[in-house]
Parts: sequence; structure tokens; C-alpha cells
Amino acid sequence: MAKPWATSHVSTVASGLGIDASPQNIETATAHAQRSGVIIEYRATTPEEFAGSGQTFDVVVALEVVEHVHDVNLFLEACSIMTDREGTIILATLNRTQNRMRQSRSE
Repeated sequence: MAKPWATSHVSTVASGLGIDASPQNIETATAHAQRSGVIIEYRATTPEEFAGSGQTFDVVVALEVVEHVHDVNLFLEACSIMTDREGTIILATLNRTQNRMRQSRSE
């Protein structure tokens, strides 16, 4: 079975840094990357803390994170600070509206 494109090509076309506030999640992600043969650096920190480092990226991706942060505006500001001037921010969150919750219960 072929590897997904992202897994098979990320180490040859880009470098990556993954951050998470949970050291346990960092351990899990590191183990997965090692098993997959992907070279990604991981750090246990938050975007708000990391934004102060001055390091910026072409792409900042935050998937299913927004619903867990205490201060959404501060989180989004941190993502913006970490994104290069010509860069891209990709955000995704769960659809947790009351209508969607009712729909998911009936599915």
C-alpha cells in the first residue's frame, strides 16, 4: 500500500515543526513520525508562548484546536505572528452548533 502523499513527500519538500501544549501528545506525535520516517521537530508549548520566539513559517496549520483555547483572539494573534507575511494560516474546527449536535445524534 502506498504511503499518503504528505507522509511520503514532506521530508523532501519541506521541514516542519509541530507544537502542542501537552507533552504526552508530543511524545505520541514523535513516535508516529519516527515510525513513518518523517523528520519533524516537536515542542511542548502553546502558540501564544511560541509566538514570542520570532520564528515564522510559510504555513501555520491548527486543526481542531480553536475550540480548546481559552482566549480565541490571543490564539489567532499568535498564529498570525508565526505566519510569514506572504504565508497562509489553515484553521479547522468541529461543527458544534446545537443544530449539528442534534443532527449527529439522529444519524
